[in-house]
Amino acid sequence: MKKQILVLILVSVFYGQQISTKFESKVGTTAANFLKVSVGPRAIAMGAAYSAIADDATSVFWNPAGIVYVDRFSFYTGFVDWIMDLKLTQVSFAGTNPRIGSFAAFVNTLQMDNIAVTTLTEPEGDGTYTGASDMVMGFSLARQLSESFSLGISSKLITSKVANESAMGQALDIGTIFIPGWRDLRIGMSLMHFGTKMKLNGRDLDIVSDIDPLLGLDSPGEGRLKTRSWDMPTTFRLGAAMTLIDKKNYSLVFSFDGVHATDTKEVFNSGFEFNLGPVVFRNGLGIGYDQNRISFGGGYSYSKDSRDYHTDYAAVIISPFGLVQTVSARVDF
Repeated sequence: MKKQILVLILVSVFYGQQISTKFESKVGTTAANFLKVSVGPRAIAMGAAYSAIADDATSVFWNPAGIVYVDRFSFYTGFVDWIMDLKLTQVSFAGTNPRIGSFAAFVNTLQMDNIAVTTLTEPEGDGTYTGASDMVMGFSLARQLSESFSLGISSKLITSKVANESAMGQALDIGTIFIPGWRDLRIGMSLMHFGTKMKLNGRDLDIVSDIDPLLGLDSPGEGRLKTRSWDMPTTFRLGAAMTLIDKKNYSLVFSFDGVHATDTKEVFNSGFEFNLGPVVFRNGLGIGYDQNRISFGGGYSYSKDSRDYHTDYAAVIISPFGLVQTVSARVDF
């Protein structure tokens, strides 16, 4: 137990030292910001307070240690109708193997509709269209090191594409869940998207340039514009969850997360989950965001032929963008 607590302290201290030396605002200075978009109706409806409550196939997007609580094979797919007509699709598969422990594979993609290509000479469009997309795919492993402590890690590949330019990077996620034994309190911690820099490169950066046109001694030559490398949006989460009411026919769960990302200020998330048999109702609130965030949703579960089916819905009000909606389906078998 002492070693497990020491790991928590060392990771927290290391990350605290990394962020304490930077006081200037870094908003908008990281790549692949789609990684910070919440995944899964359950988590979204609970205000994105999910680092401690993670216990299903969506855990890979929040805290990889949570997949140790997936005691069967579980397949999840979800869709988020994000702001500005952006579409986010997620797929994950989790299970347990006696030799390697708990594992998961996942893919998360962000797509946008194509837009007309405009130039200085053709501001109304040149007749062609282009778009942008992002994708992350990876693999997770987790083990329950003791009855009260679980550790998980994910390795993932991130790609971004804008018109004919693309960038690629690699990142690691590490997470822990600690259950101290008091009632059913769970404490979760995760460090997400810790990885390489990303830099766009592609044929649209090719140019023809004359270094000194005033001399007129040579013809223009071929060159390429140089782009800058950008960090990943490394994010640290620390949260707790507890069942406040636990009766035979219903229960009420509360969760809370504190979140620090390297490119923005600290925010706090809280959420409730009210279980009424096969029906679940959820509500959440985000504190400290530039926009007000109030979320709500629910779900329904049923069993058939030794399989459990789960459908969930969530919506979050993000002022001034309006209503963001998400749906998902999960099968445990």
